[in-house]
Amino acid sequence: KLSGRSAVCIFGMPIEMDVIASVFGAIRLGWKPYLISDASSSLSERIFYESVDIMSRVATIIDSRDLMKSWGDI
Repeated sequence: KLSGRSAVCIFGMPIEMDVIASVFGAIRLGWKPYLISDASSSLSERIFYESVDIMSRVATIIDSRDLMKSWGDI
């Protein structure tokens, strides 16, 4: 935050535990989280999409290609 930035990119595995905790933790700290969907994974495809759906209510869901295109805007 001291750098003037307000967004944080989050990705990883397992999405249903560590990643979702990071997204909600970032919100609590006042950051705007961006979930990098194609850099995140789960052992279950169903759980992956359910987790992304939950996080889409509070975070911006973006893939790495779109992130690189809009990097200067974030």
